[in-house]
Amino acid sequence: MQKASDRYPKTIYVDGSELSNGRYQVTIDNVPVALRPVSFKLFSLLSWHCRFGSPAHCGWIYNLELDPFDHTARYLFRLRTEIQPVIGWLWRVYENNYVGYYRLYARPKSITLNLDNLKVFPDSAVSALVSTVS
Repeated sequence: MQKASDRYPKTIYVDGSELSNGRYQVTIDNVPVALRPVSFKLFSLLSWHCRFGSPAHCGWIYNLELDPFDHTARYLFRLRTEIQPVIGWLWRVYENNYVGYYRLYARPKSITLNLDNLKVFPDSAVSALVSTVS
């Protein structure tokens, strides 16, 4: 089993465009990735907190904020398995502090979010968070 790389992606673009197959677009190091709606929701929330979250929290988000039914670990594993084969290298995708908090394994300045698309994303957790930005 290969170990995930400690390398960070150079660019992450959370587009949020819905594709014809019901998936949503993100781009990692200029490679487009189509994510399932649940995976896209988690990736968007992790990206948001990494980029715009409170400096005191350093991008950490509690697992029940990601998924209120406590399926976070399963969904994050699925997210990683959707991303890694497409981008061609073993990116960690997220970190876990083992007390219920997760954060995106990325540099905040490398993340760009398409706020217009995220405001109309069907999940209210994403659209409400993005609506707080003026």
